[in-house]
Amino acid sequence: MPLEEGIVGDFRITILDAAQVIVSDEAHLQVKLPINLAGKVQVERRVFGQMVQTSVPINENLAPEVRFTPSIGSDYGLQLEDVSLLSLNGRLRVSVLGFQINIEPFVKGELERQLQNPRLLDLLGGFSLAPS
Repeated sequence: MPLEEGIVGDFRITILDAAQVIVSDEAHLQVKLPINLAGKVQVERRVFGQMVQTSVPINENLAPEVRFTPSIGSDYGLQLEDVSLLSLNGRLRVSVLGFQINIEPFVKGELERQLQNPRLLDLLGGFSLAPS
């Protein structure tokens, strides 16, 4: 996943535990899912005219919180509306050549793009409330 010009992330996400579902108000649900983000961040920069490449391993436990409005569609399937990522609940910083790079905004941005996927429920093993 390209994070920024010259920075590429290669991550594997593993679910660590069951999701916590919280009713945040009358219309919204909030889900907190403990995950492990493992992989590497590759940095390629030009320093004093020379191309410098390095790879930094990442192994962080996070607990992203997602807020959404559930609704039942015309096909009795569950639909998610107004999906937003509230927090990653973890720090994502890497040290490269003495510089601290905060990759949290890049990972958060990619997760937010994935949350807008209309097939999100299918990807999460969605379910239907339709009669059998």
